[in-house]
Amino acid sequence: MSPRQIQRSSDNVRAAIDRLLKFQTTGGGLTYWPGRSEVNPYSTSYAGHFMLEAKRAGFDVPSSFLKPWRKYQQKTARDWKSDSNRKWDHLNQAYRLMVLALEGHPEMGAMNRLRRLKDLNPQNKWLLAGAYYLAGQPETGSKLLKGVPTMLTEYRHLGYTYGSTARDKALMLYA
Repeated sequence: MSPRQIQRSSDNVRAAIDRLLKFQTTGGGLTYWPGRSEVNPYSTSYAGHFMLEAKRAGFDVPSSFLKPWRKYQQKTARDWKSDSNRKWDHLNQAYRLMVLALEGHPEMGAMNRLRRLKDLNPQNKWLLAGAYYLAGQPETGSKLLKGVPTMLTEYRHLGYTYGSTARDKALMLYA
């Protein structure tokens, strides 16, 4: 990249960090729209993931964002219960757990509870395997992926995780 492109990219990341701060609630979760009070589970994980990657790349991410975000995510992960009518929520939990592990704060109990579900889809298994790997248990992640396809079927969720087949493939690759 040219020096101008590098500067523009850095400016965009800093602007995104500043903008995301406006979405955080006092409890640490993030809303889908700034100024609202209802926390959006997927947005909370997605924004936290972005912030962790920005921090890892050397950007200044305020601890006043990360500490409440982590506390909210940890409590949500621990309190989460599977609802067989809301399969999309399994993805929210798997992504939450992977991002917490990425930060260095894996929720092993929540990871083990999710792993025991019999009807996890491949996307969820890949994210959960990534969480185990990041938590220092690559053998558990490998066992979880035994027989799991690397090719995904077309995206079927109609909402709640704002996804696509391309997003799911990217997350699998990341995991």
